[in-house]
Parts: sequence; C-alpha cells; structure tokens
Amino acid sequence: IQVDIRSDEGRELLTSLITAPGADAGMFLTNFPAVGWLDYDRLSGRRSDLVMVSIVGNHDGTTAVDYTVNSAVGYPMVTGPAEHE
Repeated sequence: IQVDIRSDEGRELLTSLITAPGADAGMFLTNFPAVGWLDYDRLSGRRSDLVMVSIVGNHDGTTAVDYTVNSAVGYPMVTGPAEHE
C-alpha cells in the first residue's frame, strides 16, 4: 500500500493498522525513527500490549542510509561481482 504519512489522514490510517485489535496483531517493526506519532508511548496508549521493534542504523540510535548498513553487515559480499566466489 501507499500512504502519505505527511498527512493527518495517512498517519491516522497507519496508527489504526498498527494498533488494530486482534490476537494475531499488536506487533510493529519499523526502521523509521520512533518519534512523534510513531513514538512507543503514543502507540501503546492505543494498544497496551503493543510489541514494537525499531531497527536503527547505528548502535548509538542514529539513523543510517541503507548502503551504510548493508556494508556494515557484509551484504555486498552477497551481491558482489559474478566472478567473486
């Protein structure tokens, strides 16, 4: 799906999906900074049993672009040149 998270309606839609009721729901994995409307305290206020995992780029909690993270974990070795074994 495509959602405009810059709009109030888009943020409300995603918040509703993240905090929807149900036994097979209530888990949220994100690589966005967990601040503002994505803050755990705000989301868990709508679903108290929410489990949230936030994947950040660096050990100190700062973000990193994808190619930085990929290089740090060795992913280029998987997608390297064809002659590389």
